[in-house]
Amino acid sequence: MLDVARLAGTSSLVQVGAIAALVAGCSYHVGRVVAGCVAAIGWLLLNGFVVHQFGQLGFAGAGDVVRAVLLVAVALAVAERAR
Repeated sequence: MLDVARLAGTSSLVQVGAIAALVAGCSYHVGRVVAGCVAAIGWLLLNGFVVHQFGQLGFAGAGDVVRAVLLVAVALAVAERAR
């Protein structure tokens, strides 16, 4: 989905929204730990798995932190509501 969105030239906000919706759907009726893991996988997808020039995974500024916090909040909110 992200590859198609990137090829189509959609904005990064639309891509974040699409992954947040997927994270919410995958976090429904699961525990908090699993929901956190789902959010982490969503962040990895948005991050492209590699950020730095040497192929080291990490945060590249405030935008990555905001996206990670957003995905964790969405996942935990959906997981908590389902219980």
